[in-house]
Amino acid sequence: MLKIYSSYEEFLKREDKNINGVTQAFYDSFKGKISLKNSYGCWNCNKCYNCYDCVNCYNCEVCLQCENCKNCIGLIEEKDVDGNDENW
Repeated sequence: MLKIYSSYEEFLKREDKNINGVTQAFYDSFKGKISLKNSYGCWNCNKCYNCYDCVNCYNCEVCLQCENCKNCIGLIEEKDVDGNDENW
């Protein structure tokens, strides 16, 4: 889900932390064509896939808490319930 916020500070106050946010100016700069497939909690990002809590990123994949990235391909690692590394 994508929502327009007046500022980053307002975005940080949102109740649902999975919502992606942008400013009106950012939205307008891409003529409303914002693509954030399977991304959650991102701010002013576009053309990102499987990213989480990123800020000002463009054309990234599988990133976690990145800032100002372009064409980045990160790797999110988590421990599964058995303590094994699990890449997504």
